[in-house]
Amino acid sequence: MKSRKIYWKAIRCDRMSALISRSYTRDSISLLYPVKEWVKPKIKNSKIMVFSEKEWANSFSRAYGLMVVPCYIKNPIKYEMPRIIKPESSIYEIIKYWQEYNKNKKNIKRFFLNHQNKYNAYGLNLYRCPGSTVFCDEVYCLE
Repeated sequence: MKSRKIYWKAIRCDRMSALISRSYTRDSISLLYPVKEWVKPKIKNSKIMVFSEKEWANSFSRAYGLMVVPCYIKNPIKYEMPRIIKPESSIYEIIKYWQEYNKNKKNIKRFFLNHQNKYNAYGLNLYRCPGSTVFCDEVYCLE
């Protein structure tokens, strides 16, 4: 039997999403990551971020007081230069990010490139993702 690759998810101790915008209620898009259940994002056509290397997950987690759990994922996508929306962004900006991401899948490098390492062509405030970041459609936490 072929073994599945293990990825790593950084979550809060209450098993909720980490580092999302504080400008709206947590329930609007935050995700709960129960053990041994598939979890999908609440925003249509968006992705969940995980780490392919445990060392990067641990480093990220230590910086923000999070815990790291092993997981399986569906449809992993690794980009050369991923960018993600800033945590302090509004819910509107987060939804706009995923709408533009989906419109620009054919030219995703152009979408991720930004001017002065801050804003992309769509006026979204982006920052570089930590090393070994992988985007995926669903997460299954093993612990």
